[in-house]
Amino acid sequence: MAAIPDAQTFPVHWLVGSGGSGKSDASYWTYATLLERDMHVGRIDTDDLGMCRPAPADDEPNLRVKAAGLAAMIGVHRAHGAQGVVVSGCGNSAVVAALHTELDRPGVAAHVLDTTGWPGAAPDPT
Repeated sequence: MAAIPDAQTFPVHWLVGSGGSGKSDASYWTYATLLERDMHVGRIDTDDLGMCRPAPADDEPNLRVKAAGLAAMIGVHRAHGAQGVVVSGCGNSAVVAALHTELDRPGVAAHVLDTTGWPGAAPDPT
């Protein structure tokens, strides 16, 4: 397997954007490409992490559940030898801020790429 450039840093390649902007597809192809390069990586879709209903009235999109779930999943992947993860999901600044707060910890390097406006992506509804 290829080595992480800095063994002290765990890369999180995070694709965000509006619904239909291509986040899931792009994250899958990024994940598959890294696997082809002999990287031991994981892929996480935050849409799957927020399926806890009913959501609290003060957190309808379940940001806290997604943030805690993502942090836990990253920890599990890392503990089992992953060299990084590719994350797909979340399209608004509130979600991004909540997840960034949860991921702001030593040794984690989150790289965020917004897929909104990519060719072929659905238009941003805002």
